[in-house]
Amino acid sequence: MKNKAALLFGALAVVVAGVTIFNIYLNHNISNTTASKQIQVTNESLQEENKELKNN
Repeated sequence: MKNKAALLFGALAVVVAGVTIFNIYLNHNISNTTASKQIQVTNESLQEENKELKNN
């Protein structure tokens, strides 16, 4: 009975660790995607401002 409980506890610990690692991975990817989009929008804004300044 103790073996079965230890095995169940070990399996649960592995599942919790796996889910935690997966969440960290997803959070990292979402952060990178958001930062990339912010940079892209800023870049486009600056390019349009440069065009306006060149025309003046």
